[in-house]
Amino acid sequence: MAQFKDDTILEAQRSKLKPPPMFKVMLLNDDYTPMEFVVVVLQKFFGMTRERATQVMLKVHRKALACVGSIPTTSRPPRCSK
Repeated sequence: MAQFKDDTILEAQRSKLKPPPMFKVMLLNDDYTPMEFVVVVLQKFFGMTRERATQVMLKVHRKALACVGSIPTTSRPPRCSK
């Protein structure tokens, strides 16, 4: 609290921070990437267990698309410079 000569009192205000917007990480099916490689990538980069990674891989294989996670926009990799 601050007080000035003209007896004005200023109250400190707290601002509420919003969580950063999230990006969904989508996995698409293709004809070239081996299923075992997809399982390894899901385990290494998304911290999934082998069973969970296999379930997600099979979902992508059957439905051609799956959301594998969400990341904040602040942690996304930067775009390549031209």
